[in-house]
Amino acid sequence: MVHEEGPPRTHRGTSRERKIAFAPVANAPAPTSRRAGRRRGYHPRMDADQRAKLYQLLEAVISADGVTTPEEREFMRKAMAKLRLSSDDAPTESIRDIGSATSTLRALDPDTQARVLALLVEAAVVDGVVEPRERALLLAAAATLGIEATVLEERIARRLKSNVSGI
Repeated sequence: MVHEEGPPRTHRGTSRERKIAFAPVANAPAPTSRRAGRRRGYHPRMDADQRAKLYQLLEAVISADGVTTPEEREFMRKAMAKLRLSSDDAPTESIRDIGSATSTLRALDPDTQARVLALLVEAAVVDGVVEPRERALLLAAAATLGIEATVLEERIARRLKSNVSGI
C-alpha cells in the first residue's frame, strides 16, 4: 500500500475533524520493512466479511468501464492474495451501481474506511486510464468518506503521473 509523505490532511466538512483516507491507520504497527508490511495483508484485524466487501469495491472500480485489462486482472489477483481470499471465498455478487458501492463502503469498519479510497484509486489507475464511470465511483466514495473532490483528483493525477501500482 502506498502512503503519502508528510502529515495527513484533514477535512472539516463534518461536525468532527476526520483524517483523509490516505493516512495510515493510527496505532497500527509499522512493518519493519516494505516486504514485511506486504506479507501482512491490508489490515491485520479485518475479518472475512470486511475483506470480501473491500474486494467487491475493488472489483466494482475495475469493472466500471466494462473492460478488464490484463493489468487489472493482475491487480485483482494480487488483491485477492493480500486479502487472503481464495477463489471459493471471493464474493459472487458484484457491485454494479454507485448506490450499492457507497452502501458497501459505509458498512466497512472505520479503520478499513480510512484506507479504502487509496486502494480504490490504485485499482482505477492500474491500466493507466481513469474512465468516466471509474471516476464517478471514486467521487461517490470520496463524498461518502467526507473527502473533498479536489483531494481525490490530486491523488488520481499523482498516481497516473507516477504510473506505479501500489498493490
